[in-house]
Amino acid sequence: MVNIPLLNRPVQAHRSEIDRQPLRIASLNVWGLRWPFARDIAARMDAIALALPGLEADVITFQEVWTREVATVLREAGTRAGLIHQFDAQALTGGSGLLVLSRHPISQSRFERYLMGGLPERIRHADYWGGKGYTQLEISSRAGPIALINTHLHAQYAEAAYPSYRSHRMGQVVQLAFGLSRISAPVVAAGDFNMREAWPEYRAFTGLTGMRDCAAEREHRQPTNLDSNPYHAGRSEGDSRIDYVFAKDGVESSIDVISSKRIFDSDLEIDGHRASYSDHAGLLVDVAIRNQPGASHTPNPAAVELARKGLATGRGLAEQRQRRERWEALAGIGVGGLAIASRRSAPLARRKFLRALLGGVAAVGVGSALGFAALSEFTVRQELENYQEVERQLDDLAARSLSQRT
Repeated sequence: MVNIPLLNRPVQAHRSEIDRQPLRIASLNVWGLRWPFARDIAARMDAIALALPGLEADVITFQEVWTREVATVLREAGTRAGLIHQFDAQALTGGSGLLVLSRHPISQSRFERYLMGGLPERIRHADYWGGKGYTQLEISSRAGPIALINTHLHAQYAEAAYPSYRSHRMGQVVQLAFGLSRISAPVVAAGDFNMREAWPEYRAFTGLTGMRDCAAEREHRQPTNLDSNPYHAGRSEGDSRIDYVFAKDGVESSIDVISSKRIFDSDLEIDGHRASYSDHAGLLVDVAIRNQPGASHTPNPAAVELARKGLATGRGLAEQRQRRERWEALAGIGVGGLAIASRRSAPLARRKFLRALLGGVAAVGVGSALGFAALSEFTVRQELENYQEVERQLDDLAARSLSQRT
């Protein structure tokens, strides 16, 4: 059974409500990877496609649209639902997994890849190879232009095992904040932020940007990463809220948050087993644009220091990893050298048996050590350069804050 949400726009009974121009925004991480990295892909995409008209959304932001097949299903469904203006960053860049469908024209669009985007050698985690970043669109709404951000930040995986990922996500937060600081229109930012409200990245993001958490503002915080999700069977990590829609006033117009609710959280039945639309739940937010100057914001000094601390921690971890991997590479070269020496000095009686073995050990030891050393030098050096650039962006934000306070 497919339970499709049928949602109506808020009743606008008062003149003050009529004067405000409403905009409905939906967001969902669709888990659109190839099998075996995702399950029930075609059936789930068809279910999402069937649900789109009932949302009556003006804009939908999707994340993890990793394949052409998934993008095609969602784009065609969007067209049928009247969301005819579309921006597919995956098609543009070959990465990112970000797709936006809009009922209103998209007058400007751009994609920016995150500098701190994971580590290429950790192929199993794939964040680096996914090319994560953010799309920035200008939507020509009924009330005037509005900037729309769609993004997907670095996943945490096992926090204790991969502490550098938190610093990478902090770097993404700073880069996004730097981009937002150059926007004068009202902004809505939606997506899978992979951070919890109590985490430093969340506090840095809201403090640097002035972005308001729509669900928190309406006192309707609902987790989107649920243990009860059929695709999380047996998990007991606890429910968490990691998907968000944020809003921020513009210079000449402001945003009111009317409502926020969770969607795409019901069960489906696919081929006789319990399923759902995705391994995430989605969000639906109604906002209203008012043609009056919005509240101004300067980066919070506490948020600047919080971000600076997170970046410094990550840079220190990268330098430690560089030193450790250099020593490991030298050790590998040493083992290979010893194997070569042993092969040359082996007694004649054992020569036939040991020659191939020791030669193989030598080749593998030296070759892998040199290869690992070269990869480590390149990736860590690039990571440190990226930290330097993100820290420069943070310095710029801090300087703006200082100049506006004085």
